[in-house]
Amino acid sequence: MTKKATQSKRVKKISLLYESGLTHYQKCDYQQALSYYRQALCQIDSVYNNLNDQPDYVNRLECDIKLNISQIYSQQGQLDQAGHYCDQARQLSDKLNDQLRIARSLDCYGNIKRLNGDLNSALDDFNYSLQSKSPLLRKEDPGIADSYNHIGNVYYDRGNYEDALAMYRESLAIRLVALDGYHLDVAMSYNNIGAALYHQGKYDDAFSNYQKSLQIRLHRLDSNHIDIAKSYNNIGTIYLSQGKYDEAMSMHIKSLRIRVAVLDDDDCDIASSYNSIGLVFKNQGMYSNALVMYHKSLQIRLKVHGNQHSDVATSYNNIASVYYYQGRYDLALPMYQKSLDIYLQVLGKHHHHVANCYSNVAHAYKHQSKYDQALSAFKESLQIRLQLYHHNSDTLDIATLYFNMADVYYQQDNCEHALSLLQKTLQIQINKLGDSHSDVQRSQEKIQSVYAYQQSFYYQIKLALINIFSWFIAGFANNLLPSTESSTTD
Repeated sequence: MTKKATQSKRVKKISLLYESGLTHYQKCDYQQALSYYRQALCQIDSVYNNLNDQPDYVNRLECDIKLNISQIYSQQGQLDQAGHYCDQARQLSDKLNDQLRIARSLDCYGNIKRLNGDLNSALDDFNYSLQSKSPLLRKEDPGIADSYNHIGNVYYDRGNYEDALAMYRESLAIRLVALDGYHLDVAMSYNNIGAALYHQGKYDDAFSNYQKSLQIRLHRLDSNHIDIAKSYNNIGTIYLSQGKYDEAMSMHIKSLRIRVAVLDDDDCDIASSYNSIGLVFKNQGMYSNALVMYHKSLQIRLKVHGNQHSDVATSYNNIASVYYYQGRYDLALPMYQKSLDIYLQVLGKHHHHVANCYSNVAHAYKHQSKYDQALSAFKESLQIRLQLYHHNSDTLDIATLYFNMADVYYQQDNCEHALSLLQKTLQIQINKLGDSHSDVQRSQEKIQSVYAYQQSFYYQIKLALINIFSWFIAGFANNLLPSTESSTTD
């Protein structure tokens, strides 16, 4: 057999190995995909001594293999390895001057940066990739859908759920046209839409999308696949938010069993399951069990991520929340503060997690009767939320903040400020929830309570005494002040 014929046969083998790897990659069977991809790369190295000898079609094949390997390592959290293969793929795509593969390299770089918390740089890479793809691909091409999904992930990580939802829906619309309805990328889109809706408090819509994602995954994947575990976990969070604790626990236990069976003991997904189970225990009032789960989750996260990671901050926040519900505010406050410091370091100030953490700190201060500190923390939370919502205050979590701040003012006997904020709360709630909602009734009752207190004889006497005392102190202070007349010289 001639050298050319031998080479042609081996290139065919490389192509078959690549196709086998791609089949497993598309099924999310990443270990098997890696095995085939590595065999393909070994074959390329054995056929061609150096990069300059390789024909373009082999370069394209090698580039695609290394891009997919990079994506797999990103999925597994091995970001150094992901970056290594992405660098090699970018070198090949530059050599080919292949704009689509250059764009895919940017997607890989963007994903690595996003997972490292560099969201601004990640968004730049994803946007540049989309700009590069758009003139070269049809609007309904899956590659365009991938870009919308990547951009949506950045918005989601920023806590900008409305913009994330818009991107995820754009991606889904393309995937439903370009792919079959049971494609795993369609399942991914339903899952991501569900996650964004969950964070907007739209639990029924989120549940519907999570169920669609799960049905596709059950149809396409083995029953113990890690993505099915993720679906069970997400459905569990919906049940928890709806107060269906038994159903939530059942889903989280299903998820944990799969993860323990297929993952290492210190995998972050197992930490996530412990955290989710801890949340259910906390909501059931089983605080000791919740703390056990939260500490298990924290130990894994510290081992994997070190101290400066948002998941570690979440664990500290959740441990603090148990102390808070136990009335152990002296233990809750430093944990909340530790969580806040990490969030600020990793996410920057303008993020929903940071806003939530300021609110948690404020509640702990309030229960310690440290009202000035509580108001300061609530105001920090308010300013962040207003900026995230582009100064649109007509949202339910802004209403909740107004209500909580009003309660602090009420505790300080500042009824005018309390009533002003309660009226704002009530107006938002009526607009969003209707007149008959329980939150509207609670706000109305609080307004009546504050107004009745304001009109009470006790409050009027107390206010008069405060005014007299303030007047006396001001007068006394003026008598102690040195003369302000200018001195003159002869």
